[in-house]
Amino acid sequence: MPRAGRRRVPWRHTAEAAALGVPFDQAHQKINITNELPKLSFVRGQHDFAVFLEGTWRLLSGFEHGLGWAALRGADRGAETEIPGGKGIFLSINDEEFVNAATVTYALLTTACRLLRTRHLEPER
Repeated sequence: MPRAGRRRVPWRHTAEAAALGVPFDQAHQKINITNELPKLSFVRGQHDFAVFLEGTWRLLSGFEHGLGWAALRGADRGAETEIPGGKGIFLSINDEEFVNAATVTYALLTTACRLLRTRHLEPER
């Protein structure tokens, strides 16, 4: 009988995780995108490309979550206004930066969808 608070895991799930070379407790967790990017077949062995993809992913995520550094990195600076203790700056998103980040991230999404289909929906060959 399993201990209280522990869920019994069907054998097939642990076997599938083992076949992938991943401990089961990690297999059901959310994917850490930045850890997985260098493992993609078209990225493997290209450290600079992996760094570029990670930076682009983080930039788009920063845009999405309204992070200040992303706003500064991906924006055009406009009028500055003197205010007590500093300056007010008008920022508007740079379309080219946003489209670049969105395009690269979309390519990663389509790759992830292809991997999902191949690994989970197509019969083994």
